[in-house]
Amino acid sequence: MLHSCDKIDVFFADVIEHELKKQEENPKMVFRGNSLATKSMEAYLKFIGAQYLKRTLQDTILEIYRKDECYEIDRQKLTSANGSGPDAKFMIEQQDKFRKLSHQVWTLIKRSFEYFPWCVSNFFYSTLCSQIT
Repeated sequence: MLHSCDKIDVFFADVIEHELKKQEENPKMVFRGNSLATKSMEAYLKFIGAQYLKRTLQDTILEIYRKDECYEIDRQKLTSANGSGPDAKFMIEQQDKFRKLSHQVWTLIKRSFEYFPWCVSNFFYSTLCSQIT
């Protein structure tokens, strides 16, 4: 409801301020416990983050599954049952493949700023401002 009314950032700023007042002696504990601030933020970020991540990465993740390629770079996980591991050339190829995939994913994330949830940005900005004043 608060999300649809564009009031979620105000809600979180108020909740965090309230939690900080309760934890005046140890403000670092606000986000470490089961506080209202922690639980409500966690639920909200799951809600909003899932939509964002789906829009940003879903096609790439589906393509990875369709290709059914191995991107493992941990030599121990690539070692066969008889104890023989992959050779150095194979490991370099795996690392290169993984590096390219990582670059592709980060490029998608960097390009997603146009539809990054404004409410998340506003939330962090409001929280920062409430701590400065």
